[in-house]
Amino acid sequence: MSSNFDAFESDSDTYVNKPKEEIWELGDIYSKDKWDEVAKWLVGQKNWLQSENRERFRSIEHNLSLYKGIQYQSQSIKESARDQGIDRSQSITKIVSNHIYDLVQNKVSRLIKYRPGIVALPTSNELEDRVGAKMSESLIRHIWYLQDFEGKVQNEFVKLVHVMGEAYLAVLWDPNQGEIHEDMKDYLKDLNEKGEVLLKSDDGTPELDEEGKPIKLTKAVKYGDTVYEIWFTMDCLLERKDQYAKVDYMYHRELKSRGEIKRKYPEALDQTTADDGNNYYDYEKMQVKKLHDKVAVWTFYHRKTENLPKGAVIKLIGNKVVDCKPLPYTSGQLPVERLTDIDLPGQVHGESFITMIKGLTGTYNNLTNIILRNQVMVSHPKWVFPAGSIKKESLGNDITLVEYKGPQPPALVQQNPTPAEVFTFRDNLKTEFQQISGIFGVSRGEPPPGIKAGVALQFLAEQENERFNEMVLKYNEWIRQVAVKTLERCADNYEADDKRMIMVLGTQNKWMTTFFDVKYLTRKYDVRVQNASALPQSKAARTQYLLDLNQQFPEQVPPEMVLDLLDISQPEKFIDYSTATVRAAEAENESIMQGVGKLNDPQDYEDHIMMWKVHVKQMREWSFKNQTPPEIQQRMKDHVAAHEMLMIDRAQKNPAYLEQCMALPGWPIFFPIESAMPAPSPAPIGPEAGPPAEGPIGAEPGLPVNIPPPELVDQLEAENITPTGGPIEPSTAI
Repeated sequence: MSSNFDAFESDSDTYVNKPKEEIWELGDIYSKDKWDEVAKWLVGQKNWLQSENRERFRSIEHNLSLYKGIQYQSQSIKESARDQGIDRSQSITKIVSNHIYDLVQNKVSRLIKYRPGIVALPTSNELEDRVGAKMSESLIRHIWYLQDFEGKVQNEFVKLVHVMGEAYLAVLWDPNQGEIHEDMKDYLKDLNEKGEVLLKSDDGTPELDEEGKPIKLTKAVKYGDTVYEIWFTMDCLLERKDQYAKVDYMYHRELKSRGEIKRKYPEALDQTTADDGNNYYDYEKMQVKKLHDKVAVWTFYHRKTENLPKGAVIKLIGNKVVDCKPLPYTSGQLPVERLTDIDLPGQVHGESFITMIKGLTGTYNNLTNIILRNQVMVSHPKWVFPAGSIKKESLGNDITLVEYKGPQPPALVQQNPTPAEVFTFRDNLKTEFQQISGIFGVSRGEPPPGIKAGVALQFLAEQENERFNEMVLKYNEWIRQVAVKTLERCADNYEADDKRMIMVLGTQNKWMTTFFDVKYLTRKYDVRVQNASALPQSKAARTQYLLDLNQQFPEQVPPEMVLDLLDISQPEKFIDYSTATVRAAEAENESIMQGVGKLNDPQDYEDHIMMWKVHVKQMREWSFKNQTPPEIQQRMKDHVAAHEMLMIDRAQKNPAYLEQCMALPGWPIFFPIESAMPAPSPAPIGPEAGPPAEGPIGAEPGLPVNIPPPELVDQLEAENITPTGGPIEPSTAI
């Protein structure tokens, strides 16, 4: 397959040399008077970076073709040989065993399996910070849900990283995203009917713009929201540095239609044919094409530095700057988060593992085609016979006929064209490129020969995961930085009067909608990655693990909590009353600890023993004593005391219930136990009183006394022991 790799070569030689000065040396770059100088600098620097990256782009294009299974020039990506009308019955088509595709898919699946949980931690112990951290964490999850971050963006992004060596995720603000503005709802009816409406003030008069003209709305105004864009590395140009952390600026190319350019930047219409606006690498056709209906728009981002304190975001079309403004991000950093596959010392760009193994996989495919050719051309049986000794028509089949002159009789001969060493060498190549890529037969369902023990296979899998730790650490940090930038975009653009509804994971693991208060974004939070649960991810393994754990330690994890941990997809059909009680108690704990929501007093119909266990477990946490504000602690104590009061009230009526309560460690904590004991009966006075009750001296009247039999008393006296187990004192000796 032939292809032109000069996708980034300029059609114009106006600015081909690298600028000698830095962009901040040009002066006030935000002033339109300087835009011509800025454009000259941008175009010159861009063209130089394109020439510096041309070889790297060629390598990436080659990796893409290998990922698609295209290795030989004889392979066509346009149409099959049958459709071309070429007779290939006498030739052998080369095949490609696409192990690279399988290795990429395996690496992607292994990496996204480690789905880290994002936790926003408050930087102080104030209740406002704690509630704000929880709400900010819910905001991140809400945006990820709307943008399908975990279901689509992550998968596509990680695949690009392994194929291209690196990829960039831009965290941007889009004013056309989000819910329709609350004030806009009054105009929707007229907007749908007329196509435009006049914006009116509170007194009903039309709103005017800077030129004194009425403001007309042609589309619904939305609140705006954070969006994610995946940028291919071939569309990005970075400043040439030896480390990515030192990069101050970057270019990003985006193709837009001419109609959009005409609407947004009409002054740049004469620039749509300049520079490389029509040269574009078509990923589907895998060739450079000239797209006459597209225009290249380059965006230059410069982070905030000592020399350029405001940073810069500059739009460049052809040789003309159409927009230049300071960087709008509070952190002052570039708006992208990058993830690399393989990092090489002194090299700012990442390399794909495909580059490391494509020689081995190419040799593997060459051997495969040699074996195929040998088998097809030589391994078929052949009739060997002297000329004129048989009738060829009688051998009417596809077996090859070899005619010769000699005294030998006809014979059916079959050869072995490929020696066993070729197959062995090919298998060794497969093992080598699997080892270099970090993917072994265990994870691909091909355990080593002779190893069948589960422990041995588990050991091999663990060793494979150990080699994968570096990539997992980079992936976790990438996730964390994306979350940080997400909060930053929201803090920079959310307004205090926005009535934003977000989806949060509320009590009992149920999704609910709530209003988000923008004031929480003004505080600083420590965003960290929390590793996944230690429980197995497989449903079957998770279930068996929990059941085995409950069987080995039955007293440590109550059965109702085990059922809750199983996380059945339709819990309403399986949850018993104890599990429902546990979830209700945990919901109350969450409400109390966050200090939000109305908490009702305990009711008679509740399972107070189970709820007492859950509440007290929360109170016995170290954080409750040392980090929870006093008002929250008191709220929890009052709630537990209310449960104990109802428990004691029921215990007075049911001795069996009292025994269950007394078995609770530390019960009661806040309510006095004396109220649970039956009150002593008043002793009768006068002749009706009868003889005094027998019992040990000092026993309180009205309480039941266990009197030992006389023979036991005689035996204890002979051994000088009281019925209570101690030696006889002179004052109590019988």
